[in-house]
Amino acid sequence: MNDFYLDEWLTSALSKKSYFVKRIQDSYTEPKDAELLFSKCQVNDLDQFYKFQSNGYNVIECSVNLIKIVDKKFDFQIDKTLRLAKISDKDGIKKIAKESFINDRFHSDPKISNKVASRLKEEWVDNFFKGRRGDEMIVAYEKDEILGFILLIYANDFAVIDLIAVSQRHRRLGIAKKMIQFLFLLAREKFKFINVGTQLNNLSALNLYLSLGFEINDAKYTLHKHC
Repeated sequence: MNDFYLDEWLTSALSKKSYFVKRIQDSYTEPKDAELLFSKCQVNDLDQFYKFQSNGYNVIECSVNLIKIVDKKFDFQIDKTLRLAKISDKDGIKKIAKESFINDRFHSDPKISNKVASRLKEEWVDNFFKGRRGDEMIVAYEKDEILGFILLIYANDFAVIDLIAVSQRHRRLGIAKKMIQFLFLLAREKFKFINVGTQLNNLSALNLYLSLGFEINDAKYTLHKHC
């Protein structure tokens, strides 16, 4: 039996019945109402990769997962430009999310317009303020302007960076690094590991994580099939 799971949020956001496919078995039958099928496949799982390809799936991205053991002795002088998000930050954060992403799977899919892909990221962070996704959010700010954010999900011993972005006007100023270091402080008492994912072609993000002590844990292909 093939494992298909309806993604209700993505179905609503794209107005397309969207299913996550866990694995493809030898006997493969797609849901009749499927309009988008997507999956993640370990890069060294060639059997699954070839099955996806032979059934019409296309590689959209190669993502890498990185992990860091929390340093319980880590110390960092917090400046006044970092704090946890408040409801009044919502519009500024949504604007950054809408304008900041180009390497993610939605923007990389030629059958999803950039306008729609950007709206998906905007809705992604809006769900935090609606209590539907994430546990906390770190923001960098200056006066009344939001400069960047990290959306966090907490799962057992892990603090997971679900989404991170810095406004286009404030990049290359070390803001992302400061926000992650702020996370290191938050994680000291509660978690053993910090987890983050990025695309293999997002070299600036990948190099930043490696410089901060993250190590690559695994790599996966993201595959899409539009029906």
